[in-house]
Amino acid sequence: MVEQGGVLTTGELQALPAYVRAAYAMEFIGASVEKYLHNNDSEENNYWRSLGWSGIQRILK
Repeated sequence: MVEQGGVLTTGELQALPAYVRAAYAMEFIGASVEKYLHNNDSEENNYWRSLGWSGIQRILK
């Protein structure tokens, strides 16, 4: 059984913002590739693209 929780190390806490930025960028870029290169204009793809873009905007404020 895997237990949840725990304490992050100082290094992990310092690295966390970079991981969050990367995750938002990944969602936006991946969904943009689907939209513009593969003509995927589905509701789901637009959701992921919007989620990534809103996250990028949030971290740039």
